[in-house]
Amino acid sequence: MEDTGGEEEFLFVLAFGQTSILEIESAIRSQQFKATLEEADDSCLVLKTEAKTGHALIQRLGGSYKLAKVIGHSFKDARQRLQLPFEPKFNWTLSAYECDRDLYNQSYSALHELLKERGLGKSKFLPPEIYSSSNRDGQSIKAAEVRAEDVKNKILSNYNGNSGIDVVIHGGMQRGEPIFAQTIETFDSKGFEQRDFERPYQDPTKTVSPRIARTIVNLALTATSHCLLDPFCGLGTVLQEAYLCNVSIIGVDRDQDSVNQAKTNLKWLVSKYHLVSNLHTNLFAYDAKRISHARMPRVDAIATEPILLPVFKKNPSVSESKSMIEKVRNDYERCLFEFASILGEKGDRIAFTTPVLIDSSGKQRSFDLAPIASDAGLKPYLGDSDLTRNIRYPLAIESSKKKIIQRALNVYCLS
Repeated sequence: MEDTGGEEEFLFVLAFGQTSILEIESAIRSQQFKATLEEADDSCLVLKTEAKTGHALIQRLGGSYKLAKVIGHSFKDARQRLQLPFEPKFNWTLSAYECDRDLYNQSYSALHELLKERGLGKSKFLPPEIYSSSNRDGQSIKAAEVRAEDVKNKILSNYNGNSGIDVVIHGGMQRGEPIFAQTIETFDSKGFEQRDFERPYQDPTKTVSPRIARTIVNLALTATSHCLLDPFCGLGTVLQEAYLCNVSIIGVDRDQDSVNQAKTNLKWLVSKYHLVSNLHTNLFAYDAKRISHARMPRVDAIATEPILLPVFKKNPSVSESKSMIEKVRNDYERCLFEFASILGEKGDRIAFTTPVLIDSSGKQRSFDLAPIASDAGLKPYLGDSDLTRNIRYPLAIESSKKKIIQRALNVYCLS
């Protein structure tokens, strides 16, 4: 789809709800992009910016699937701005979020008729997977989508470069009117997959995914960040994503073998992406609970996933869960004081995950660090937008409901 100059509205399809909104807001500020957040819900966000900024953002983010250009608030309006392929053989689909089923069906029929009318009837419809939800009027569509990877490979760049169409419909946010948009880019699914599965050392039991790692990094960085610390670096996933965001990195783990493997993974990253940089890197074995005693350069951002829970084959009992969560809470509280003491300037941030343990009764067990964070001289990071100021930590990060240990996210800044 051809980009035009000037500010326009763009829709981002979100992976992690409120976490993704906060990540976008943080990335805009840290990169000093000119962009305004307009409206959002847990599935999508609309912002006003230039097309080149929209493209830069979707490549920077870990928690957004797709970038779509807003083309109207009804299909009648949207068809006037819809970019159609030049050749008749292409794939197309219709995505939807928080959308009335009748609106979706009517839009599908109208788009199908438009393609036939324009001599594009040989195009192939790729049916989305539809997730329904109930409302007062019956069944509506919570989400209808083809996987972002398939949108990239089968729609945006299929048939020798003849792009297809993914029209996105959102049923309406704060403004109360439907939104029609056309997908123009997706997140870098191939890159994240490579960094997850092609690096020399991998262990899903003790490492966060590169997409979540990128999200945490984006939330930790500010416009003045130069050096990021991961005090529980493991195999270096967070460090990899931070390095690709052009900041110097310090990695610490009490296990020397993990430190060595993280070093190897970073060397692979530099070779794989042909990186030439004068960024500082420093990895060493140390106890994160005593990190203020370590000799290292000034740190102005911290991003990490401590977790500190064992791998479970089955959900632990209620009493066992309570005991484990309380022990982990104590470890986190001690670490927060250490981390706060090594940050240099007011506004420097700490972004980290906390575990949510599902016990044998099905209850989620976690903890709130706000009181102890305040004692450590930290305050919650709420962004600068009206869309983020009412968030409450910890923020849930969606994952498989079958997982015994889920993730939540926390972001604090030095006050």
